[in-house]
Amino acid sequence: MIKSNAPITIRNSIATRLLKIVFSIYLIVAVSVTISHMVIEYYNQKDTIKSELVEIQKSISQGLAVDIWQMNQEALLSRVEGILKLPVITGIKIQNHKGNIIALGGVISHDGDIGDVGQHIDILGLSSEETTIHLDEKYNFDVFIHKFPISYTFQKEAKKQGTVTLYSNTTVIYQRVKLGFIMLVVNAIIKTVALWFIFLYFSNILLRKPLTAIATATKNINLKNLDSVKVEIKTPGRNELKVLEESFNSMIGSLNKSIVEREHAEELMRESEERYSTLVNNIPGVSYRCAYDRHSTMEFISPEIEKLSGYLATDFIHNHVHSYASIIHYDDIRKVKNAVKECVNKKETIAIEYRIIHSDGDVRWVYDKGQSIFNENGDVRYLDGVVIDITQRKKAEQALLEVHNQLEQKVIERTKALQQEIDERKQIEYDLLESRKEAEFANNAKSEFLSNVSHEFRTPMHQILSYSKFGVDKIDKVKKEKLHHYFMKIGTIGKNLLSLLNNLLDLSKLESGKLDYDLQKMDLQQIINNVTQEFVSLIDEKGVILEIMEGNILTELICDEQKIGQVVRNYISNAVKFTPKDKKIFISIEQSELRKADNKIVPALLINVSDQEIGIPDDELESIFDKFVQSRKTKTGAGGTGLGLAICKEIIEAHNGKIWAENNPEGGAMFSFMLPYEQNTE
Repeated sequence: MIKSNAPITIRNSIATRLLKIVFSIYLIVAVSVTISHMVIEYYNQKDTIKSELVEIQKSISQGLAVDIWQMNQEALLSRVEGILKLPVITGIKIQNHKGNIIALGGVISHDGDIGDVGQHIDILGLSSEETTIHLDEKYNFDVFIHKFPISYTFQKEAKKQGTVTLYSNTTVIYQRVKLGFIMLVVNAIIKTVALWFIFLYFSNILLRKPLTAIATATKNINLKNLDSVKVEIKTPGRNELKVLEESFNSMIGSLNKSIVEREHAEELMRESEERYSTLVNNIPGVSYRCAYDRHSTMEFISPEIEKLSGYLATDFIHNHVHSYASIIHYDDIRKVKNAVKECVNKKETIAIEYRIIHSDGDVRWVYDKGQSIFNENGDVRYLDGVVIDITQRKKAEQALLEVHNQLEQKVIERTKALQQEIDERKQIEYDLLESRKEAEFANNAKSEFLSNVSHEFRTPMHQILSYSKFGVDKIDKVKKEKLHHYFMKIGTIGKNLLSLLNNLLDLSKLESGKLDYDLQKMDLQQIINNVTQEFVSLIDEKGVILEIMEGNILTELICDEQKIGQVVRNYISNAVKFTPKDKKIFISIEQSELRKADNKIVPALLINVSDQEIGIPDDELESIFDKFVQSRKTKTGAGGTGLGLAICKEIIEAHNGKIWAENNPEGGAMFSFMLPYEQNTE
């Protein structure tokens, strides 16, 4: 690693580095040119060798043809040796007209070895041992081959004597260009070294020394000697280095001037900060500036924060130890963030009261008023504001509020007591009025009841007395059949009176709550089937049709079998009684839901008994379940005491059920009741 204060050596100078780069480029160019020259010379020599081989062919073809024609082996051997001594020839092969090799010689390459295998000549043909070594012959590397036929003219007729193959290679080329290549390389080296030293000398004078002077001056610059630093570069003419010298000296002058101005500005800034600090410290609260970022980074906060929060002001600067948001009460932190965001978006002044947690755990109330500081792009940079301790004011407000609440509570309590007294008096007056109404209603009901009962009893009693008087007066005058008729009438009327008395007793027990219920799990469908069996003969007698519509539902529930059978019996009896001949009575049972007195909805069974009679007047649909109330159609002569449906209503309501009547749209009436599946048996 080079130390910052180490001197600049020639080796590390810019001039030397520039020289290396230029020399490298020059060396690459020189080598490329030399190689190109050698390649060109190689191909020129290659063409020359081919031409020489053709010339050699012209000079030896006739002599070789004569030697072979005359079968002169010695002359052939001498001629081959002469050919191999030619510089361009590295090998020769001669074949007779039959293709047999008769002469071989020269330098060959075999199995990676290179050498001269001598000459082998036999006019009659070489043996297999002599030719084996030449089977895969390769005459050295990069071989040039020139093959041509030889002929001998005898009696003006050319006789082919065989074929001659001459071999040459790159070794021949290398021997020819070797001296020129050496001279070329020596010339390039001399030029390169000379240029190196020349360039090094001038680059040292023109670049290294001026740049070193500037670097040394820059290195020695400090705030104390700016006015004495100056660089002088000796260079011919006005060039880049001279401009660099002038710019450097100008920069030093400007820098010296800027430092003087900055020192003056810093002095003014210190005075301004002292005045600002005095002003901030005299403000009755905590002044602050924080960045409008994710963490509300505190840029400045006055020392008063220590008195307010128990933490040093330095703890909050740049959120070093605490962020201001960390001391805001956790129940108020969201309120504060939302208020700040809303005021920033609307560019309004921030004014909010919230709580902070003192370092001792105490809760302090503060009033925070501030504003947003925007940059030139309209983006919020800072939030400036003042935080004032309002804990004492809040305590006073709380005390006033408590006193106000106490007074208000006393007024409310007194008003409530007065209202209660007024309500009690009104309730007493209402109870007295209701008691009087009930007494009057009871008296009227008693009178009406006595009137109805006396009427119900008087009529059948008169009938009994009349039939008994007829029987006594005419006992000796009429036939037994007539007397039997009188006695049957008396029995029927007596049974009706007994039924009336039983109904009165049952209704009395139902209304007083003294009637016991035997609640058990029973099958309502079976109860209906059992009751309908009682009316089979009456239904046949009247000629009406009864249809029971059974569904695949659960019909078992908790009830009193006898009492519910009595309700079903009354429904069917009324339907049979008022349904004309050939008309239908429908009984259906289905699942439903019943809303109880406590508004709780429970599963229930709904029973409907509908007929095809004339229906019930609309104004009697509700009153028909009252005691001694009969529909106008009943009073036409169909009979009835007006107690049956009243008893049914008491039984169903005792089972926590619902009972009602309505008219069918297509004609006739439908009596319904609904029972819950479960009963409270406690």
